Amino acid sequence: MEYTRPGIAQTGFLTGHPVKTEEDFKVLQYIYENTVIEYTVAEFDAASKALGEDGLHLPILGVRGKTAFQSLVEHWCGTEDLVYALADFPEVVEECLSVMQEKDMETARILAKSSAEGFIFWEDSSTTNISPSLFSKYTAPEVEGQKIHFGEQRQLYA
Repeated sequence: MEYTRPGIAQTGFLTGHPVKTEEDFKVLQYIYENTVIEYTVAEFDAASKALGEDGLHLPILGVRGKTAFQSLVEHWCGTEDLVYALADFPEVVEECLSVMQEKDMETARILAKSSAEGFIFWEDSSTTNISPSLFSKYTAPEVEGQKIHFGEQRQLYA
């Protein structure tokens, strides 16, 4: 990823995304396939207990805290390159996306075993980034899939 830090700004801006080609998607898929999600529920529960009534300890869902598709939009590809990739080699993009979504679901299954009262899910898709049809096809199923792991007694904060 390439960040630009203008002289007057006190922050950096993502100006270059690393995933652009069909081969890049295959590499990203390999990275996700070989990412190990560490089971740290006991550590979370201990930290939550130590916090007591002084706050709310909410874990963040997903490998990057976003849905897989939103991670592609924001971090890995950018909107324009992702849309072109879906048109040029949809099977490769969708296979990569499927692996990413499964890894995100793995985090949800693990976190559902914790004592967390709720979960943070930074999904902020909008029509400025993706169309309603892309949202329905690639984002909504993951959001709904995440919800089923927690039951009605716990809240998913988006």
